[in-house]
Amino acid sequence: YADRYFTLSQGFAYGVRPAFSGGVGFITDYAGNDLYVSDIFGQGSGYWWSLGMLCDRSGNDQYVSYQYAQGAGAHMALGILSDEAGDDVYRSHGVSQGCGHDYSCGWLVDRRGNDIYSSYDLSQGAGSANGIGLITDIGGDDGYYVFRKGNTQGYGNPRRDYGSIGVMLDLGGLDRFDGNGSDNRFWRTASKWGGGLDRDISPAKTGEAK
Repeated sequence: YADRYFTLSQGFAYGVRPAFSGGVGFITDYAGNDLYVSDIFGQGSGYWWSLGMLCDRSGNDQYVSYQYAQGAGAHMALGILSDEAGDDVYRSHGVSQGCGHDYSCGWLVDRRGNDIYSSYDLSQGAGSANGIGLITDIGGDDGYYVFRKGNTQGYGNPRRDYGSIGVMLDLGGLDRFDGNGSDNRFWRTASKWGGGLDRDISPAKTGEAK
């Protein structure tokens, strides 16, 4: 990481490995169209026995980061990014967008809006080294784009005599995927304990058949 930097902010918590456990880092924003920028460690992530969380209540927001961000946990930690409304853009490189690594859990949940997610690898519902990764989008017409399909969009690899879990859920709207997923279907990946579901569960509009 010679050309990168540690951000350590925007809802991030960490411990000093292996000596001390971490604490809790939390940031919340109630309104406005926001731009969040970090590099390594930020935007709802935790490292070494800690909890990091970012909660944004409304607005058309942009999240830009490189690694360990946007709902990511590493080494017995929990990271959560929750966005409740707005047409949002999420951009990262890896270990992000709902990724849990080494006995950790990472969760990215977006509740409303037409959103765009893009990443390079190990993201969008990825569990690594006995971690759990979950990405959940509850409503809106969304786009999901990844560079590497092998460890994204529902990836959970075997490690230490058992496994990891990666799950991708989109529960509303017409969605586009460049990767493993596809609109209105269930899929499994070759990673053994990974998969996803795209299904519109929103109530039928007036006049539509139920």
